[in-house]
Amino acid sequence: MSATPEKATNELQSARQSPHTLVPVLPSTNNRYNQPVYVTANKVAIQKVQLIAPWTRVISFSAPIPIAGWECHVHPEGDKYYRLPRLRAVTPVSPINLTAGRILEQAATALIEALGSAQGDNTIEIYLNIPEDGKNAVQYCYIDHTNRQVFWARATSTVELGLEPFESDGFLKSALTGEYWNHVENFPCHQIFWADAEDELKGILGHGAIDDLTSPGSTCPWSAKECAEYTSIIERFKACDHNDHVPYRVVSIARLWAMIARVRHINQYGLTSPRLDRLQGLFEYYQAQKKASFKIALGEVFCLGMSRSTFTRLTALWNGRVVYQRHWHRFFEEMHSGWVKMGILSLVIWTTDAILLATGHQSGTTMASASMAGASVLISLILHQAHSRERLATAPDISAYIMQVEDYFHGLRPLSITFTLPHALTAYSALLLQYSLLMIAIQNLTSLSDIISVASIWFLPALLALLLFASFGGRSLTYS
Repeated sequence: MSATPEKATNELQSARQSPHTLVPVLPSTNNRYNQPVYVTANKVAIQKVQLIAPWTRVISFSAPIPIAGWECHVHPEGDKYYRLPRLRAVTPVSPINLTAGRILEQAATALIEALGSAQGDNTIEIYLNIPEDGKNAVQYCYIDHTNRQVFWARATSTVELGLEPFESDGFLKSALTGEYWNHVENFPCHQIFWADAEDELKGILGHGAIDDLTSPGSTCPWSAKECAEYTSIIERFKACDHNDHVPYRVVSIARLWAMIARVRHINQYGLTSPRLDRLQGLFEYYQAQKKASFKIALGEVFCLGMSRSTFTRLTALWNGRVVYQRHWHRFFEEMHSGWVKMGILSLVIWTTDAILLATGHQSGTTMASASMAGASVLISLILHQAHSRERLATAPDISAYIMQVEDYFHGLRPLSITFTLPHALTAYSALLLQYSLLMIAIQNLTSLSDIISVASIWFLPALLALLLFASFGGRSLTYS
């Protein structure tokens, strides 16, 4: 996991021969998805040619590299990377620029020499990058393909790398395994194919599918259907087992492995006290948020108790402060559907109230109904927009949002009340509207029998519902 003092000394001595500092980084710092897309976005003016010379047949996407020994590879997603096989170095930086090419070669030479007795190990390669804002710096890390790990030639701070402190070598290995697969995903074209990694991946997907089907708290990041689809795609890759197709196979397997490695690290797979179930420790977390509060209790009463079920679901989703993206997306989709329905229903109620007020049936209950219906429409719109899929697309987005709105003393209870406000306001506005309509009807009736008939429209459905509910075992549900 770490370099020996001899190797570190060699690395430092070699680095001193170059004016460029070797800076340890993680493979995930590769900024390939944030590069400018169009040529017009480049800062350097590029001369364009309008005339195609006769007999021109272009056989490569890349211009010839002036420094001997470099190879250019096109990633399955379309960007290019470069490899120096002699020094086992890969980089996203183009060596067509002579200055950059020489800097990269000097850095690779220094890092190969720093390996000491491991210089002949062909399963170790070097990732290099020249940062745009770096002054005389070359970012690097070693990639160990045998152990599927990332390492460096000197003692490196986790703060410098952007990693959390580790409690054991196993914890560090867990954190860096995902980084290894991230590197393979970024540089797949020259990699050999690992049949054992593919076979293990199919086993993991099969177990994940069964776990998702048989356990409500499965820690698998995908649904059973998704696991089956991924397995089917991997099986189809065998039909195109050709060297030209290996990069597509490698990058696909590496991406799935990177996701699995991240989830395993979050759940402390193979370490002390791993999380075996997504709902593990749920009761303790639920009780920790149930502190007495008059304000919270009043909010729950105002929401007619509907917020409690939302609170239970939120607690299960945020248990252990681990975000399973697919479960959160399903929850927010259901919330969005409920907010839309409440918004539409409240708009209908508000329109009815407005008609009553416009036709001279002014009353306090009608005004209150219109106010609550209007508030429900506005809150539904705000909640729907604030929790859109675009804003909460990824697990880090969801995690950052929940940590921001989570109450220190009462956890997710205030948020659950907020989510339920449109339902409560719609219910109150509907009841007030019904009361207003009943009063209008009573005012226009003269005989007692007519009044009783109108009143029965209110009371008979409630009485019938209670009788049926109690008759078919509903009473026991209220005590469960």
